[in-house]
Amino acid sequence: MTNCHTFHLFLLSDKKERDMQDLMNKLFSPCPACGHPGFEVTEAIPGLPCSWCGLPTRLIMQEIYTCRQCGCSQTNRRPEETADPQYCDHCNP
Repeated sequence: MTNCHTFHLFLLSDKKERDMQDLMNKLFSPCPACGHPGFEVTEAIPGLPCSWCGLPTRLIMQEIYTCRQCGCSQTNRRPEETADPQYCDHCNP
């Protein structure tokens, strides 16, 4: 097998592993309202502030989780309080 084919098989294997992990996360993420599995991130809101200048960055600040069964949604703030200046378009153009 050539290196190209080996790399392609590795990518397929890696994608299958990520897909399986995503499926497991959905199965073990029940909706807080109805208990249906699949309470998942449906929208990511950028704007995590830069630790130097305080301006919003493109990094995710909040995630919106939604249940596809009952429509319940919940907004969760990411644990990070600020972003590293390397991700700031003002401090690091």
